[in-house]
Amino acid sequence: MEHALIPLSPRGLAQAACVAELLPAEPALVLVSPYVRARDTARPYCLRVGREAEVHPLLQEFSALDPELLHGMTGEQRRPIADAHWQAADPTVRMGAHADTFLEFDARVGAFMLELPGLPDNSILFGHGIWFALPW
Repeated sequence: MEHALIPLSPRGLAQAACVAELLPAEPALVLVSPYVRARDTARPYCLRVGREAEVHPLLQEFSALDPELLHGMTGEQRRPIADAHWQAADPTVRMGAHADTFLEFDARVGAFMLELPGLPDNSILFGHGIWFALPW
C-alpha cells in the first residue's frame, strides 16, 4: 500500500481516542500531515473540540522507499531492502521516483521549523514519529 494511504490499526485508533482526551480543549490551530494515519489520529481530537484540522504539507512523513519498488512484496521480502537503505546511511539516495532523499526530508522539516515561531500559542500538530524525532 502507498505509504501515505496506510490507515491506523485498531490499536492506533484506540490510542488516538486516548490522546484526544489529553490535549487542550481550546486549540488555537490544529495542523495535520497529509498522510491518512495522521488525519485519522487527529480526527477524534477535532471532533472533541469542534475544530477542523488544516493539512500542512511540510508535516509529511519521510517516504524512504517508493511503493512501486515494493509492490507485490511481502513484509519479509521488503525488510532486506529497507534494512539496506538504512544501513547505507546515505542522505542523498532516492529509492525510487516517489521517495524522498533524507536531505529533502530534513529540508522539509527545517522549512516548517522556520514557520513555527509564527504559529499561535496552543497550536496542536499531528504528524509522524521520525518527523518529530529530528533534532530541532
